[in-house]
Amino acid sequence: LVDACAILTRRGVPLHLDIVGEEGDQKDDLAARIANHGLTGAVTISGPMTQPALVDVYRSASVFCLPCRVAADGDRDGIPNVLMEAMACGLPVVTTPVSGIPELLTDRVNGLFVPPDDAAATADALHRLYSDPPLARQLARAAQEDVRTRFCGDRSAARLIDLFAAVTS
Repeated sequence: LVDACAILTRRGVPLHLDIVGEEGDQKDDLAARIANHGLTGAVTISGPMTQPALVDVYRSASVFCLPCRVAADGDRDGIPNVLMEAMACGLPVVTTPVSGIPELLTDRVNGLFVPPDDAAATADALHRLYSDPPLARQLARAAQEDVRTRFCGDRSAARLIDLFAAVTS
């Protein structure tokens, strides 16, 4: 994602990237990558934050990008909660079709997919949303509606009650 931001700044796209969450053993690499690309003023590493603070970040963002990948040891995300949260907050999303993410997102319907570890494709997808605000709004609306209908806790609980009632009757 940092490399994609470097590509975007070379294209003249104004941006600010806020990296939120645990950096773990990647913090030094991230800081070096940011400095090497000359992005110190454009990229912030906020680290972990409370849920209310995260909601404020979602509300102030224009896009949410989570370029997931499968780690060398095979570790991977299932369906990242932050992806669903960003969609529920009405953000257009750019992510990768890794693990369970395609169960949540359909490319060009409620978000954009990019290949893992492809900074150029990530930059292209982000640039597309920047250059085409109606597309960004359309994807954001579809994402928000999809999350609200498919992942509504009350609706899911009601379906479970109906299933249990049918089995026990």
